[in-house]
Amino acid sequence: MERDFMGLNFKEEAIEADLLKSSAVEWSLSYGPEAPNIRQLEEENQQNINLSKAAQLTIFYKGTVNVFDDMSPEKAQSIMLFAGNIAGAQAQTHAATPKTTVVGEHINTTLLSSSSLGPSGTRDAPNVMSSLRRVMQSDVPQMREASLVRFLEKRRERISNKPGSSTPAKKDDAFVGVNIGTSVTDMPNPTQVVALLKAQQIRHVRLYDADAAMLTALAGSGIRVTVSVPNQQLLAIGQSNATAANWVARNILIHVPATNITAISVGSEVLTAIPNAAPVLVSALKFIHAALIAARLDSRIKVSTAHSSSIILDSFPPSQAFFNRTWDPVMVPLLDFLRSTGSYLMLNVYPYYDYSRSHNAIPLDYALFRPLPPNKEAVDSNTLLHYTNVFDAVVDAAYFAMSYLNFTNIPIVVTESGWPSKGGPDEPDTTPDNANTYNSNLIKHVLNNTGTPKHPGVAVSTFIYELYNEDSRTTGAVSEKNWGLFDVNGEPVYVLKLTGSGTMLANDTANQTYCVAKDGVDRKTLQAALDWACGPGKVDCSGMGQGAACYEPDTVVAHATYAFDAYYHGMAMAEGTCDFKGVATVTTTDPSHGDCIFPGSNGSKGTFMNNTILAPSLNSTSSGISLGFHINSSSIYVMRIVTVLLLSAVFL
Repeated sequence: MERDFMGLNFKEEAIEADLLKSSAVEWSLSYGPEAPNIRQLEEENQQNINLSKAAQLTIFYKGTVNVFDDMSPEKAQSIMLFAGNIAGAQAQTHAATPKTTVVGEHINTTLLSSSSLGPSGTRDAPNVMSSLRRVMQSDVPQMREASLVRFLEKRRERISNKPGSSTPAKKDDAFVGVNIGTSVTDMPNPTQVVALLKAQQIRHVRLYDADAAMLTALAGSGIRVTVSVPNQQLLAIGQSNATAANWVARNILIHVPATNITAISVGSEVLTAIPNAAPVLVSALKFIHAALIAARLDSRIKVSTAHSSSIILDSFPPSQAFFNRTWDPVMVPLLDFLRSTGSYLMLNVYPYYDYSRSHNAIPLDYALFRPLPPNKEAVDSNTLLHYTNVFDAVVDAAYFAMSYLNFTNIPIVVTESGWPSKGGPDEPDTTPDNANTYNSNLIKHVLNNTGTPKHPGVAVSTFIYELYNEDSRTTGAVSEKNWGLFDVNGEPVYVLKLTGSGTMLANDTANQTYCVAKDGVDRKTLQAALDWACGPGKVDCSGMGQGAACYEPDTVVAHATYAFDAYYHGMAMAEGTCDFKGVATVTTTDPSHGDCIFPGSNGSKGTFMNNTILAPSLNSTSSGISLGFHINSSSIYVMRIVTVLLLSAVFL
């Protein structure tokens, strides 16, 4: 909307409501970003400010943001003092106090006064502004049209550029997600896809587009979704903020908050796949982010772009790695954008390709996360860091490459990683066993929050490539069609070995899942859960009595695992039947040993128990009282009677 402000024409831009929460803040003059106090003003003034330089003057007034270029500090100071005097004269009970700070080459003054306004909040404001107009018009350059989007982006950028930690923050635990490609013959419909995701406890997915049907099916699931701007749309979006805003409106705004969209990948491997679009890549990210700011979704949805790890040169030793210098004009502003918006570097990491192209220079075990003797570990001669797998080495190479460009606190999310389960005659290591080994070890490595040698304990969340085998791909090697965890019927291509890694991707849909006791849990809680299973849970625990096949090993953990699994399969593996107050977890590894055959082994489905008692979970409101003994041959039958009497009050 065109408005007149102090005799100058400008376009009004709505300011975010959260910047005007306080009724005491009616208008302010900003000559730089806010700083905490006057002392910091004085310190930074001595160190960083050249007051002889002109800078910007930003005025907040009645919900608008107006930016003036080339404003001298002396002129800005006169304006702010004059404005403060006017506001102070009008505020009898609540005197206006200019809060002035200086940061860099920018001064910020906020006038705090509620009494300077009439009851409507605007009645007396024209008197203030008409007086200020006379000062402003004396020597003010032509005002440049400026939007709130631009102002907020610059403010966040300045704040983020302040000295801070050189290590990515340890915020949340790492997660494992799955990519969903659609080059699939007879692709399951979105409802079926979401059903499989839920059954496999997959809580993070990445789409290669923003398919409306899929996003609608994901609504209400709670699954965190990364959507993508397809490469073929990148040029248009990177050249027009209006096109970017329309894309966000059509593909994001109509789905949130019902669908939990948490990130947007603007293109995929743009620098290596469509280098002609590289000049507009950063603009595309900024335009998408600006549209999110306008919708007040920028703090909820991160914007980035996925890169091939091949843009990193000299990746080993990691400490010598750097990005291909050809792309510096893109990477520097890109990393600056990621840092200023609190986003992360998206990186595709494929140890399979590193291994297969190394001509046996990289050992297979090193690529598959298999344990290595110390003398086989790769050592970075510059840092003396030891690397036991290719994945960590590539991720650290990316950290060092960013550091080479003076960016040291940007986290990394691996947007693609996996191993093909089938290939052509010239791809001998594309086997189900290798794919199982890699993905199983990768999942455990990530979920353990191991981090990397350079940044131990810093989460490196990872999306596995991919959910389905994309059998309709028409180009590339045979292996290109065989990266999936499942076929189109939802059957696993192989059964992941994820003992102790929780229920996520316990991907045996042929009922070959088991319920086992977790390692390292509280013994008393484990004992109480065992007692409950053999009592109110109605599990037949005679199979682990003295002399029985499952008596040995005679430990609480072993006996609890037997009882938990018997209950789990007796309840037809229903959701919530393998928890036991958090001491049990689902696994695809058969816990049977010797003559001790567990329920569900060899695909047996178990028999549904004729009762409605559910195993205690972490959400139970029971008191948590436990009995101080574990099962053995002399106590098993007495225990079943006692626990019916004593524990019914505890767990029911």
